[in-house]
Amino acid sequence: MKKQILFLILLMPLFSFLEAQNVPEHIDNQTIVLFLDEMASSHIIELNSSIKPYSRSFIAEKLLEIKEEEEKLNKRQKAELEKFLKEYSLELKTSTKEYRHNLLKKTQNTALTYYPLGLYYNDYRFRFSLKSIYGVKHYSTSDSSAYQRWGGMALNAYVNDNFGFYVSLTDHHYSSNIVAPQYLIPDQGAILKGEDYLDFAEIRGGINYSWKWGHIGLKKDRIAWGEAYNGTNILSGKTPSIAMLEFGIKPSKWFEFNYIHARLASDLLDSSRSYIDINGMYRRIMHEKYLVANMFTFKPFKNFHISAGNSLIYSDEGIQLQYLIPFMFFKAVDDTYNGTNNNAGHNSQMFATISSRNVKYTHLYASLFIDEMSIRRFRDPDRHSNFISGKAGVHISNPFKTNLFFTAEYTRTNPLTYQHFIATTSFETNQFCMGHYLKDNVDELYFSLNFKPYESVNIGASYQKIRKGTPFIYGVVDPWGVPFMDDVVWSSNRLAFSISYELFSKIFLNFEATSYKNQGDATTYVPFYLSRDSGTAFVGQLSIGF
Repeated sequence: MKKQILFLILLMPLFSFLEAQNVPEHIDNQTIVLFLDEMASSHIIELNSSIKPYSRSFIAEKLLEIKEEEEKLNKRQKAELEKFLKEYSLELKTSTKEYRHNLLKKTQNTALTYYPLGLYYNDYRFRFSLKSIYGVKHYSTSDSSAYQRWGGMALNAYVNDNFGFYVSLTDHHYSSNIVAPQYLIPDQGAILKGEDYLDFAEIRGGINYSWKWGHIGLKKDRIAWGEAYNGTNILSGKTPSIAMLEFGIKPSKWFEFNYIHARLASDLLDSSRSYIDINGMYRRIMHEKYLVANMFTFKPFKNFHISAGNSLIYSDEGIQLQYLIPFMFFKAVDDTYNGTNNNAGHNSQMFATISSRNVKYTHLYASLFIDEMSIRRFRDPDRHSNFISGKAGVHISNPFKTNLFFTAEYTRTNPLTYQHFIATTSFETNQFCMGHYLKDNVDELYFSLNFKPYESVNIGASYQKIRKGTPFIYGVVDPWGVPFMDDVVWSSNRLAFSISYELFSKIFLNFEATSYKNQGDATTYVPFYLSRDSGTAFVGQLSIGF
């Protein structure tokens, strides 16, 4: 592995004459994601939205494209555009002299501002921004309450036009464990620690080298692959951040390729390598676990994207050279080495997405995740299930400049999808499923309606209906004979109202009130801040953060 990375580093000077940068925007920053999505649906820009996070330089490039078409925007959109142009001033190479709220006016290259909030430095070779992170969220129901608070710092930096690096460290504290792996919630998973196991330190960061049509880097971050507005079903980004080698190219307007090779956390004890040291302490060593994945994206015509890719989970053998070749079909590679022994093989997957914005203001999309599929099982009445997950939806953005947004989305995931009979190669890390947050044997219907009268205000309402089937346990029944939703063990109807207000640049005040009606074994499937019985609960969430 070290030799391969050294070889790539030696090649970097060959691309030094080309200008590019690649520091990712945080995957949770939905304001900019939805703004770009709106602009794409309005036919102002083109966007491949199946691979996230977007890089900050990519976002800045799209903002400049939007600026050129500013006469097509309404008043709210123009205000949002100006706000984002300030937020991405570092990537736009804005001189510190142009910051309107600079508290360090006498300095030539440095700016300390509250709009946008942060410390900025910019000269001909080196640029960086240093920003604080803080937030608090409070949950309450009719009989309980909980809170979460977090704080930290984030640094983004660029050297010349090709090299970028970033680091973000955030400490979280929970009043109780509301983010356990078994909870079916879209919130980011966390590995809690501390005396009461209620603290979580999230560190993201990486180094990256970019050129005009590609990039390569090492980073620890969260990623989301697939098309969705309420949780993707390929790689959801719900898990704690993972370390990965990342490679991407876009050599033409009609083709894009993305690849990752990631180190996962199995959380499974490797007893053969664990030992008692000379001080009598037991050293616990976990099984190694890796993910390799790629995605090919094609644009056969304007505003239409088709993506297809595959992935593989492998373990216990160290980093394998064959999986460092980005363009491979990894299942076939695995068969070369382990095809004669099924128990020695690894866990492979395939996936595809379709995204169409050909109708103005409208985004039609679908994602398919294939964990295991056989044409024979479609015809065999005793073998009900192929292990697949499908998602389809429509999102309408600001039709005729009404500032309204509508989403309708359906997800169905068959039994055993995302699972594997070998525990060390399951589709998860830190015990969190990397696919859809509702896991397997489930379907979900989701509707939302949002109104954005001003750039700082977002008012929304949503309805969600979930059905969860009986969980499968290996060794109890035949995995090939498990029917979809044969027995609904838990269902939930959720009606939510929310309002978000941006007080200042990236300082948000959010409120959400939710009514739930749950039926079934809620103790197993419902997170802390939902009702744990079959009645109705009213849930309030109040949060402030930047």
